[in-house]
Amino acid sequence: MSAKAHHFVPQFILRNFTDNCGHLHFWRRDKGVENIGMSSPRNLFQETHLYSSYSQDGRRDNRLEQFFANRIEPDTATLFRRLLDEVRSGSVPELSAKDWATWRSFWYFQMKRSPGYMRSMADVTNVERYVDGQLAKAQANNVIDATVAQTLKPRMLQNINVAAQAAGPSEKVQRRLAGLGMAIYYSSNAHKSFVVGDIPGASVSLKSADGTTMFARFLPISDDVALGLSDGPPSVTIVNVPPTVVRRMNEATLARSEVIAGRSNALVASLARAATTQVSAALSSSGSGTK
Repeated sequence: MSAKAHHFVPQFILRNFTDNCGHLHFWRRDKGVENIGMSSPRNLFQETHLYSSYSQDGRRDNRLEQFFANRIEPDTATLFRRLLDEVRSGSVPELSAKDWATWRSFWYFQMKRSPGYMRSMADVTNVERYVDGQLAKAQANNVIDATVAQTLKPRMLQNINVAAQAAGPSEKVQRRLAGLGMAIYYSSNAHKSFVVGDIPGASVSLKSADGTTMFARFLPISDDVALGLSDGPPSVTIVNVPPTVVRRMNEATLARSEVIAGRSNALVASLARAATTQVSAALSSSGSGTK
């Protein structure tokens, strides 16, 4: 893959969702329900220069992409491979101090590195209004003209985005993550599999072993395993997920995503139909209340 194309869902994760031929079946929310595509991990969930910032002379700086590719992802790929092997063999993984650090770093950065998340945060924080204000001041003071401002605006927005992605966790967040365990959601049913979405961090409510309701925020890492944070001391808990809950988790992923992908056309098509049905029902309900 070209250094210009930056994956926001790592390829080592996407490969865990492919069919027997190495293909991903995917659906984009802006396409019709019948438009289920097929691609490779190389070509999905990536954008050109997503993590590149601009230097003062206008050149691109891809150090953040190198940080993800060379520091975060290799150790995480090794850890996840071991987790998958052990869970599938019936073992409860034991994590070393390094493993916990790897997991927490990956979770923290992965939750905020997708384009969809970036757009949502830009809306919440009014980043564009801030940039417009700064450029207007510069023009008013005759520092730049309108043509230069037009060139600088997208670069400034991109640099703010990249800086936000590069920022590490605060001490408060680090303490919070250090006090949480890992939940492994495992689907042993070969006919029921997870899908992966472009915006991570979907959540569902689940019944725990003692009958209480727990809130699960999860990140699918393969077609049969999703990971999440768990309350309590840092330990690993395996949650066996029945088929009905796999479906609910997939629907939660779908609700949060613009693009989903999985190992079969039938699975992705089923979720696409569910999404369009929900939209139609919502529109009908809205229309029935008008006069």
